Amino acid sequence: QKKLINELDFSLTNDQIKSMNEINKDLSSSTKMFRLLQGDVGSGKTIVSMLAAFNTINSGFQVAVMAPTEILARQHYNLAKKIFPSNISTELISGKSSYKEKKLITNELINNKINIIFGTHAIFQKTVKFKKLGLIIIDEQHKFGVNQRKRLSDKGGNDCDVLLMTATPIPRTLTMTIYGDMDLSIIKEKPKNRKMIKTYSKLESKIDDVVKFIKKYFDALDYKPLVNRTALVTAGPTKEMIDPVRFISNESSGKQGYAIAETLQSLGAKTTLVSGPTSLAEPNVEQVIKVNSADQMLEACESSLPADIAAVSYTHLRAHETPEHRVCRLRREKK
Repeated sequence: QKKLINELDFSLTNDQIKSMNEINKDLSSSTKMFRLLQGDVGSGKTIVSMLAAFNTINSGFQVAVMAPTEILARQHYNLAKKIFPSNISTELISGKSSYKEKKLITNELINNKINIIFGTHAIFQKTVKFKKLGLIIIDEQHKFGVNQRKRLSDKGGNDCDVLLMTATPIPRTLTMTIYGDMDLSIIKEKPKNRKMIKTYSKLESKIDDVVKFIKKYFDALDYKPLVNRTALVTAGPTKEMIDPVRFISNESSGKQGYAIAETLQSLGAKTTLVSGPTSLAEPNVEQVIKVNSADQMLEACESSLPADIAAVSYTHLRAHETPEHRVCRLRREKK
């Protein structure tokens, strides 16, 4: 572990070293570790967890790292590939992994050919079994249910160590109430080269200002991650499309949808916008289709499928399956 730390291109903070020592002590003890690692975004929780994983692997055990999204799981996976020696076998599994990929991974896990695996909810599925699971690391643990965490923990048996991570500040009294059965490590000190995180809030009526800010940032970076992708966005539904009691003005919905469409287009995606009646000026996108009813919107959306990306400006209206939601469901079923 010391050799790995010395090869890092940055120095650990005092809080990281303290947390690492607390975790190492738990790992070497005869009792099961059940520890919560708490620290702000960018405080360095992930590297501490990877060092713990490295110790566990060197002791002959496997490690499972679970995150709520594939993006986050892939970030952790890429970090491990970067800092771990080439003789450590790392793998990534998610809901998007093909059947062939999942079958190969599950076979290698049960035969102890994979030292550490990263993934989303796919990790705790019944088909995923380990030969010698010794440590479970769960990032953003508050986004998983108790039963989900238990299903993963059960794969390692009664003695499998568990390390949970969270960036959510938790008052000490609340920590004792909710996490009374856990040990707690806190990283308060920030890395020297950590960039300042700025948080802004804007009223929904200021959505145009938000879009301009984001576009200006991406334009400066010339950031076009969605080139060769196609996007379908719906906006401004008519009153017949949803429960009139829950209806919000077309103008409000239109601004949201138009902003989403323009942002996707600016990031390189060929974007089609299907819009209900609105007085808004047409956005700068590949194609705009105007409709006047729910049936027309559904028909226009279906004719634009398949699309790589589906965005709906009314995702918060979950009480009813609007045509937009139906299109997104159809899209998933066609995959």
